[in-house]
Amino acid sequence: MKEMMVGSVAPVGPVGRWGAAPPQELLERMKDYGQEGAFALWDELSPEDRDLLVRDIESLDLSRIDRIIRRSMGSQGYLAPAEPVPESSVSRVEERSPEDKERWWKKGLRAISEGKLAVVLLAGGQGTRLGSSDPKGCFSIGLPSGKSLFQLQAERILCIQKLAAQSSDSPRNTLPIHWYIMTSPFTDDVTRKFFESRKYFGLEADQVTFFQQGTLPCVSDDGRFIMETPYKVPCCIFSYVNFSFMIHPTIYGQDAKLQFIAICFLSFTHGV
Repeated sequence: MKEMMVGSVAPVGPVGRWGAAPPQELLERMKDYGQEGAFALWDELSPEDRDLLVRDIESLDLSRIDRIIRRSMGSQGYLAPAEPVPESSVSRVEERSPEDKERWWKKGLRAISEGKLAVVLLAGGQGTRLGSSDPKGCFSIGLPSGKSLFQLQAERILCIQKLAAQSSDSPRNTLPIHWYIMTSPFTDDVTRKFFESRKYFGLEADQVTFFQQGTLPCVSDDGRFIMETPYKVPCCIFSYVNFSFMIHPTIYGQDAKLQFIAICFLSFTHGV
């Protein structure tokens, strides 16, 4: 067998690129996080499956995953049940005077015109129960107009922006409502193209931010990766209750931090 020259690339093909043991550097990293068990069946894998396993693990942010696992395992069981809001702190619209309603309405429009409100749409779901793998937001709900759920939401935002501008002392200085749309790894690309092809339904492209719902490897009670196959680490999607954790890289990232820092209110729309 010819010796490979230093700096050359290992051959890739039926023989695979890995030998009798996993890549040493990757194996050491996995040991650091107590996840070396992912390589337990390495000897039984074909060269192709070894390549798949290595690529799968290399795609994971191991340090971040380890922090999340440790934080979860260090928590003290379930959260305490939420207590009802004191009755004295609740005000029902139907019980308020017309003057109070008008005051609230104007206060809300003023906050909107000052850019203090953002809308978050949880739109990571597919229409599998409707017989399609497309995002549910792309579906028409049967209105005569044929408008999709995404379009209906966009038009509501445009309408509210218009009302806020009309009520403002400086309509030209009214700031747009920023729309954060949470997708999933399964719907992200289709959702972005859906908006682009429809010119964002009249919204400005820079007032719409897409971000993907986070994923994490499935782990056992002791924090070890649960293997889907000997060469695949399965990942599950965060639930909506972990929204603040999922949105963190987008809203609190360097690019978005300055524009988000002045936003005081988040309006959560129903997930689609």
